[in-house]
Amino acid sequence: MKAKEIFFVTGGTGFIGGYILRQLHKLNFKTYTLVRDIHDPKIPKHKNLIPIKGDITKPKLGISDKDFDKIKNEVTTFIHAAALYNTSAPEKELKKTNLRGTINVLDFCKKAKKLKSFNYLSTLYVSGAYEGKFPENKLPRVRKFHNPYEKSKYEAERRVLTFRKSKRIFRLPMVVGEQKTGKTAKFDGIYKLISLLNRGKFYFYPGDCHGPVNVIPVDFATKFILQVILSNKFKNKIFNMVGPEKINYKKFINYSLKILGGVKPYFIFPEPLWSQIVKISWRIPIFNLKSLNLFNQKITYENKNYLKACKSLRISHPNLLKYLAKVITYYKNYAQN
Repeated sequence: MKAKEIFFVTGGTGFIGGYILRQLHKLNFKTYTLVRDIHDPKIPKHKNLIPIKGDITKPKLGISDKDFDKIKNEVTTFIHAAALYNTSAPEKELKKTNLRGTINVLDFCKKAKKLKSFNYLSTLYVSGAYEGKFPENKLPRVRKFHNPYEKSKYEAERRVLTFRKSKRIFRLPMVVGEQKTGKTAKFDGIYKLISLLNRGKFYFYPGDCHGPVNVIPVDFATKFILQVILSNKFKNKIFNMVGPEKINYKKFINYSLKILGGVKPYFIFPEPLWSQIVKISWRIPIFNLKSLNLFNQKITYENKNYLKACKSLRISHPNLLKYLAKVITYYKNYAQN
């Protein structure tokens, strides 16, 4: 891919989108980014970055007719990173941003005359409560989700799969701080568990905790995404971005506690009984235990496309235990508990 390529990035003021914009700047690519406020201090100040006022939840992305006509005749590569990532947000809000916003983005891309590839940042957790091996080359039917966020991203990915132009889907696991320093701008996802462990509020193991923990450093994740895009290979592929290393929640909890210096949970809630409690929680909304199903979910993720791409690009998925200490240390130093 040559420097004449022109990018359009949504979610540029977000955690992952911001990393993508900074890397594109280093590579000297002209880039448009959609923002609600062009004076937002989160927008990186780059000579090749052009903020465009708009909103993915609106028709034509809320872009003025003049800008819309200009941009649709220039953009060659689209990266859709914008999303509402809040597992407790109302379903209506999540669908508005994650589903309707994606539909609006796809409508724009259908009109983009020079578009060569559409790249969608999805989540590994479109898998919901699926059990078994979650495939990489398709989106299987998923009947239950832990929260409306997962469902909204699942429905959005279904729409992306119907897009007829060249596309790629990157299913990201939980994103954490940078690989070498642990630096991060937000503490969500797996950090919620780390916070409980740090404060001694994780009182028991919910079952055997054999469910898989899948996380990825933000700098490595965005590096992989851009290298795949810039290689101009792996078109019409889906990537489950999980490495070959398998770590379950019990190992993650115990290893984290060693670094935090915390006390282990007092007891293991018997697996058979815990499984029954979680099943009841799916039927009775008063029990908000759905997310705890992750601790014992019997799921693995196919990752042939991802590992093949890593090998082709000569990069390796980071070893979690090697950078976890840095991630947790940064959390202890900077998070507000």
